[in-house]
Amino acid sequence: MGQKIKRLVVSPEKIADSLYQANVRNAERIAKTFGELKGAVMKVGQMISLQAGIFPEEFTSILSKLQQDSPPVDFELLENQITNELNGSLDVLFKEFDEKSHASASIGQVHRAVLPDGTQVVVKVQYPGVDAMVESDLKNLRMFFRSLGKYKLNMDVLELWAEIRERLDEELNYEHELQNIMLFRRLFQDDKRIIIPEPIPEYSSQHVLTMEYVPGLSWQEIIRDEFPSDLRNKLAVLLFETMLKQLFHFHILHADPNLSNFAFREDGSLIIYDFGCVKKFPRDFVQHYCHMVYDALHDDYQGTMSNFKKLGFSWTPEEAVDEDMVEYVAKVALRPYLADKPYDFSEADLHEDLLSFARDHLSDDVKFEIPPDILFLDRVVGGMYGNMMKLRALGNWKDILMTYLDVDQR
Repeated sequence: MGQKIKRLVVSPEKIADSLYQANVRNAERIAKTFGELKGAVMKVGQMISLQAGIFPEEFTSILSKLQQDSPPVDFELLENQITNELNGSLDVLFKEFDEKSHASASIGQVHRAVLPDGTQVVVKVQYPGVDAMVESDLKNLRMFFRSLGKYKLNMDVLELWAEIRERLDEELNYEHELQNIMLFRRLFQDDKRIIIPEPIPEYSSQHVLTMEYVPGLSWQEIIRDEFPSDLRNKLAVLLFETMLKQLFHFHILHADPNLSNFAFREDGSLIIYDFGCVKKFPRDFVQHYCHMVYDALHDDYQGTMSNFKKLGFSWTPEEAVDEDMVEYVAKVALRPYLADKPYDFSEADLHEDLLSFARDHLSDDVKFEIPPDILFLDRVVGGMYGNMMKLRALGNWKDILMTYLDVDQR
């Protein structure tokens, strides 16, 4: 309200500066609160921080701290978790253990350590009681989804809520994450460019996960001006290719695209961390998605709409979405993949055009049915779009995408 009143009496330059300062203050408040609350609430902040371009840059840049620098938990609260889960004291279990947090996240905290045989490791410890906290957050989320359903969705919204709950329940089980790590290590065992730290099963449990320590450069380091732009682009391309390979070849996704879950090396290799959130897809779902994108890239919008429906999307009234609308959305959404020359994500603005189009053409009377499987796929695709913008990635994205859109094989 204050901002709107200012518009009547203050110059546009002062209004813009005032709005910027308000965004900074609010983002800092949210980041501090979400970081202290942990759990599913903090994950919401992390997801917002990935939406580069949709929210103001000063807002997402501050919230991006939640991807890496949330307030650590007192180690005394975690020590009992480790000793109880691994059945031994720290001085017996480890040759060295750094009580200072190496990284803190939404449901757990990471510490550096050394095993008795000298192996350098990281130990991820789940916050005591975080499972009950997430359960409380999920109940609130269920209420939100019910309200949303009455407004925009023509479906049982508990299907969407159940999909989110399943992923969060899996993230709370570090034994499940260990199995995910082993699976991805097998999937990428022939690609030497992809590095996935090896887990240590005998030092892991439901609430403690120990892995080999594999360091790399953070995304903040590779976007510095002194870092070679051609190497940064090469690493961004590898990040993009890895997502496509997971979806179209393996029908599975590392579904937490925070850039803090990746590290980069100057030899052109990519390190992938944190496999708590992994989404598996039915083969026919991936086939329909592949055909939908392929048809849109080849101006077959009738086929695009047909595969869109085969994925499980529907809407009422039926005439609210027509072929012309599909054509416009496809040409905007696929802009980086339609160009025959390198596309620069630092100049990407397709999110603005899509949001503007949705506001102008989708009235409150239009209701959608959404396939639950799309939730985490969209999270990855939207998050990766934001990642490419942060990395200022330049590449021949069309050529890369087409190598994975083999509709005869998918």
